[in-house]
Amino acid sequence: MSAPFDEVEAASKLGFPGQKFESIIPDTLEGLYWVTINSIQRPLIVVNGHGVTDTGYAVAMAWLRRVAAHGNPQHDVWYVSKVLRWYDALPIGWNENSQSDPSTGERGHVTFSPIEVRLVTGNRVAPQARNPMPVSGAPGEPTRQPNGPSVGPPPHMQPGYSPPQPSRATLREIDGKLTWILEAYDLSRKQWYEELRDPAE
Repeated sequence: MSAPFDEVEAASKLGFPGQKFESIIPDTLEGLYWVTINSIQRPLIVVNGHGVTDTGYAVAMAWLRRVAAHGNPQHDVWYVSKVLRWYDALPIGWNENSQSDPSTGERGHVTFSPIEVRLVTGNRVAPQARNPMPVSGAPGEPTRQPNGPSVGPPPHMQPGYSPPQPSRATLREIDGKLTWILEAYDLSRKQWYEELRDPAE
């Protein structure tokens, strides 16, 4: 198919000046194409006829907002999280293969009304934020978001204690801003504990 964007410009921005895309496949999601160049397939967000090659939370969140505004159908969380991974918009340590955890029965999912992307893994993923949200509390103590759950592991889950521990990352709106919520699961108490919030907008 002919490129619905400036192919020469996009190839150059991706580091392949003068080359053509080997394939261009439109996705059902607004402004998204799967392109192959130099035998590598990747997602490409397109806006106003130009391929978007900048990365980061701002780029990916703007795309998710456009998808939601166009009323796109439900989609597989693997594909959506893969787009976010290519655009450096997943929390550090997470990828599209974080789909489920058998010990809790949790599974990843994505919705666009409201926007929510959930990733789950049976392995411990240490919470690291690209844009950490400051919270109150003395060092080493669990902290509490206003009117929210406790933040940080309970005492028996502090550093030095390392049982098998599922982790969960959920992107959703908080006070009108898309935010990643990073949680760990306490298998003995059978409940999730919020560890960190990472604002994406």
